[in-house]
Amino acid sequence: MSALAHSIADLRDHLLVLESWVLRNKEGLTREQARRIFQRYTTPQAAGEATPAERQSQQITQILQYMEQTTQRLDLIENDIGYIKDKVDAILKKL
Repeated sequence: MSALAHSIADLRDHLLVLESWVLRNKEGLTREQARRIFQRYTTPQAAGEATPAERQSQQITQILQYMEQTTQRLDLIENDIGYIKDKVDAILKKL
């Protein structure tokens, strides 16, 4: 499971627990209770860790680089095929 899918699954589990607790507590949450619950299920982001938007941007950049490399390789293959066709035509003309 990808990191994003794992994070979403964890968040979903936490929200289900919170929802069941709120449904049992008809008066609702006090500000302090809400703050404690929020802090329990959120973790501060590490200094070197990328945000989801940054990770997505990095993945898009990697995909675009890979596509560019693939395009260059295909162009080389097309050039090689054209060269071979020219050589074959030259040989056939000699025969």
